[in-house]
Amino acid sequence: MTTVFMTGATGYVGSKAAAELVEKGYNVRALTHSDKGAEKLTQQGITAVKGDLEDNALLTTEAKNADAVLHLGMGVTEHYNTFEGISDLDSQNIHAFGDGVKGTTKPVIVTHGTASMMPGQFFTENDHADAGFPSRSPRLSEVAARELLADGINAYVVRLAPSVHGEGDDDHGFIPQLVTESQKQGYVINYNGGENRWTAVNVLDAGHLYVLALEYALNGDDNDKKLHFFNANDEEQLKMRVVVKKISDGLNIPVKEEHADPEKLDFSHQLFAMDIPASSKLTRETLKWTPTHDDLLTDMARYFK
Repeated sequence: MTTVFMTGATGYVGSKAAAELVEKGYNVRALTHSDKGAEKLTQQGITAVKGDLEDNALLTTEAKNADAVLHLGMGVTEHYNTFEGISDLDSQNIHAFGDGVKGTTKPVIVTHGTASMMPGQFFTENDHADAGFPSRSPRLSEVAARELLADGINAYVVRLAPSVHGEGDDDHGFIPQLVTESQKQGYVINYNGGENRWTAVNVLDAGHLYVLALEYALNGDDNDKKLHFFNANDEEQLKMRVVVKKISDGLNIPVKEEHADPEKLDFSHQLFAMDIPASSKLTRETLKWTPTHDDLLTDMARYFK
């Protein structure tokens, strides 16, 4: 039985991937720092590994004993509580996994995003997400993965769309955040005409993509010719004005037009104003990944009930 070690297995996307892996017969071991998380994992047939992301020695050991690693965990810990600090710890974690699998072909699959890396360009799987880095984002996961690849380690990156939506996204998704903010202020902001493009993916399709990426990474020996970067997005260039209109209609509030330099806005509003399209063509072709669940505009109806 193939053993997969996971971080983030109780999280929004990771829980979907973990459930599918169990259903397909994988032996899943997953990191959790809480008794509640351990209980949840155990009930799903997953072996809970008590610890936290600051314990890099534990991560190295688990990677060494597993056949593959899926790393979706990233968050505040006791000593890392800023985004820059969390990103630094994420990089440490990825290198710890690399230490555990070094000298083998075991895959390490980590998480990044398509947002804000190459604004104004149609971002493909073959583009470097660390272009202009770290001026736009301090996240280091793809940089770390590329360092593993350069060291001969079988590393892969799943780049999530800025909008990962579906049941359970109410308290943390960017679009639900925009809906809540708009409802409170009585209008929805449309930056610079709303011609900027976004990407989105349903959480169930995103979770499935991790499983497909894992199975792809576990099969075949010619890693030099494999695709190592996957863009997890269904909609590739959804114009923000369409999203804004959906919110305006759903909440029965007006649209407020604003002209602003995205670089001068706070992080979330900067994203809403940025042109960040991305292609998933190679991901679909390589992994035979076909999103089958509701797209963002269809799914948004939940926010207005």
